[in-house]
Amino acid sequence: MLSDKELVVDGAKAPQCITLTNKELNWLKNCNIGEIVKVEKLENALTNNVFLLTCSSVQKFVFKRLNQQARSLSDRKSELLLQKIASDKNLTPNVIDSCKFYKLQEYIEGKTLNNSLVNNSLIKQLALQLQIVHQLPVTKGITSQRLQFELLQLKQLLQKSIDENRFEHYFNLAKILDESSARDIVCHGDLSLNNLLQTTDKQIKILDWEYGVIACAAYDLAFCCCINELAPLQYQLLIEDYYRLNNKRLSISLTTLKAESALYLSFFTYLNELWAVCFVDAKE
Repeated sequence: MLSDKELVVDGAKAPQCITLTNKELNWLKNCNIGEIVKVEKLENALTNNVFLLTCSSVQKFVFKRLNQQARSLSDRKSELLLQKIASDKNLTPNVIDSCKFYKLQEYIEGKTLNNSLVNNSLIKQLALQLQIVHQLPVTKGITSQRLQFELLQLKQLLQKSIDENRFEHYFNLAKILDESSARDIVCHGDLSLNNLLQTTDKQIKILDWEYGVIACAAYDLAFCCCINELAPLQYQLLIEDYYRLNNKRLSISLTTLKAESALYLSFFTYLNELWAVCFVDAKE
């Protein structure tokens, strides 16, 4: 294995700030993936530090240095279970090994769908992938929706004061949504175009399951809109496309789905503001 001073990024010596530590290298050695000859940091990752490893066999792997503040140990266990279920369906890369601090998974060659302007075709793709995720089995051990908890957790991590009246408003909305949620489907919870990978053989793989929960369709539709910054008309199209694909499985009308989604969208817009302060602004 390379020592941390010998690691390279794009063919050059890596700055110390993005190298792997001796502890990480020793953990990877125990994963039996062979000698690491190149390490590249993937810049699109926001919650965790993510690296692409190339081994002497030319085989590649994705290594994640997990953010300990962002998710609890029970959340990580839920994530692993959900990713295992999804990988068994050939929807996502397999996890090779994991622990409290790290995760190693297979690397799949391809490009994410975030490299072009959002159009009707991409909206339909998002609706289709949500439909696929929502057909995964609801299994014991997967975290259930808990928006009040998520909001309180972010507040505790904030390093600055916030508008308490505004926080109280969204905390009360979170209570209403938590109590009314059907909790009848698996939700990805972070279905951005960055997390949809089109492989070289044109398959779509769904990445990053760490925010997956048991919730309702409106939960995932709203977060999908929020994270992809969809315009209002695009969001309406997403809901309508999703409903056409799923109306036989849904127990609510399109009108009700739109109304529920509007409440979730309002909440997630605020939640993402706090999340950015905790995990994006803090890095800058």
